[in-house]
Amino acid sequence: PYLTVETLNGTFTYDPDANAPQVAPLLIYAYDPRDGASEAMFSMADSVDRFLKLDSSPSSFLFLCHCDNDTQATRVAREMRGALEDRIAALGEPVSAGGWSQRLHF
Repeated sequence: PYLTVETLNGTFTYDPDANAPQVAPLLIYAYDPRDGASEAMFSMADSVDRFLKLDSSPSSFLFLCHCDNDTQATRVAREMRGALEDRIAALGEPVSAGGWSQRLHF
């Protein structure tokens, strides 16, 4: 496989050759809890909303964390997932709509 990562939902594998010739792009966001821009992205509703409105469906999103240990990484991943799912719901769209639940990987 091209890329395999353990996520909150199990193993995520991205293999651009698996579904050739049409493979949805994978956008990777690396979160650093020591970085103000990273923190603002997930702590401010307006920032999350802007991110969601820039959606490039059918792209998938992989959110990574530059964390000190697995415990911190799991906590941060859950917070990031919660922030996005809360804002999707607040915008009036169920998380299952638009395939969000299959496209967001933490």
